[in-house]
Amino acid sequence: MHSADVPYNNLLGSMFDIDAGYLLIQLASEREKDPVYETIGQNLRSDAEGVTQMAYLGVAIRGIRGWNRRRRSPTI
Repeated sequence: MHSADVPYNNLLGSMFDIDAGYLLIQLASEREKDPVYETIGQNLRSDAEGVTQMAYLGVAIRGIRGWNRRRRSPTI
């Protein structure tokens, strides 16, 4: 099964039960992002074994409209 086949909302609740301070979440392939944002906000814990949880949300570059790789590349 591919992660794109499973909605994040089915997995996020148990993920926030882990005593981890930093959670990296990839959302480029998620079709319905708004419910995911809401679930993240509701489940972030202020105390995960002494550490406040932080969720970092990532989006693949190819998922951003108007991205121009040539324009963003360093000049040689």
